Amino acid sequence: MDRVLVVAPHTDDGEFGAGATIAGYIARGVEVYYVAFATGTADYSECYAATAVLGIDRDRVAIYDFKTRELSFRRQMILDRLIALKHEVKPTIALVPSVRDTHQDHCTVAEECIRAFKDISVLAYEIPWNDWDFKPQYYVTFPDFELSRKIEAIEQYRSQDGRYYSSPEFIKSLAVVRGTQVKAKYAEAFEVIRWID
Repeated sequence: MDRVLVVAPHTDDGEFGAGATIAGYIARGVEVYYVAFATGTADYSECYAATAVLGIDRDRVAIYDFKTRELSFRRQMILDRLIALKHEVKPTIALVPSVRDTHQDHCTVAEECIRAFKDISVLAYEIPWNDWDFKPQYYVTFPDFELSRKIEAIEQYRSQDGRYYSSPEFIKSLAVVRGTQVKAKYAEAFEVIRWID
């Protein structure tokens, strides 16, 4: 059975990019681990609450204390942490940001994930307000229940209240667009960085 590692530059990125996919994995009994390198404007409790909504066990969530917008100065430390996680968790799939993400922290983490995870499958999730040339190649479809879990998880980030991309309407509309592309009700889209079968 697959074991999934979700890599988020900041707490909330994993939920925004792959929340419904994560909920679906957990519903099927897949072990999911989650790591965030910085908290951004959120705090630890928001991340723990959000990942709990998705069904991730608390002891499978790691939050590091790197500073937002300074991850590009800590590349080697990030790479070392990722390699250590790979050996500890032994994931078969990593969900990571896109290298086409314009946020410097997201791009840095994405590049280091590609270096660290050469021997596992890597899918890049979508953060549409930052991605300048996202190329969807892999779609995960899901039912209403998993969309509701994603929305509820994102609602745990009170620090994001008022941001247009945190609204349930936006989250649902993106799921509808990606679902329509593959003749499904809802979907999340990913770029295939590496797929090992």
